[in-house]
Amino acid sequence: MRTNKEVKAGDFRERVSFYNNNLTEDGFGGFTSSAGLAYTCWAKVTNLSGTRSNSEDQMVIKNQWEILIRDNTLVTITKAMHINYKGKTLVIDSIIDLNEFDRVIKIIAKERE
Repeated sequence: MRTNKEVKAGDFRERVSFYNNNLTEDGFGGFTSSAGLAYTCWAKVTNLSGTRSNSEDQMVIKNQWEILIRDNTLVTITKAMHINYKGKTLVIDSIIDLNEFDRVIKIIAKERE
């Protein structure tokens, strides 16, 4: 029997993309960084909190997000990755394997500054 806290298949309604940061030699002894798409999946995305601050006379709003995805054994999600969600770039703070029968991974991320 499912409880209200368990995630159902219909809860995964948002598309999220995970990107790796790739370093490439630039030919001058240095490196350039580029983002390479690693994985795209359906997720349940919840806005946990938000903060407002002023920076250079501009209001800056930072949000923290909870992202639930199904575990895919072919892909390893790491904190070195970043997430693209509705045009926002999110930095991964923590990855928690809920270790449930449904194999759901919980990711806490915040918007990139």
